[in-house]
Amino acid sequence: MSSAALTILRQYAQKRNPRTLPPSIYFSHTDATLTIFDTFPKSLFHFLVLPRPAHYQPRGLSVSDLASLRALLRKPANREKS
Repeated sequence: MSSAALTILRQYAQKRNPRTLPPSIYFSHTDATLTIFDTFPKSLFHFLVLPRPAHYQPRGLSVSDLASLRALLRKPANREKS
């Protein structure tokens, strides 16, 4: 995925009110996640579930920790559990 595409996804995830996203992009959200329609779906129902950084930062995780599963798994196991 290109750097520009990742930047756009990060901007979506950091929106205070994700419902302001266009209906062609927005599917749903919680405090912890944003679910959007995939631009390049591989099946009829294909979504991207993005972590919302504002939910995880008080738990000691930064935006860079949420950049990938690999980065998230590198965090120490003694962080606060939610």
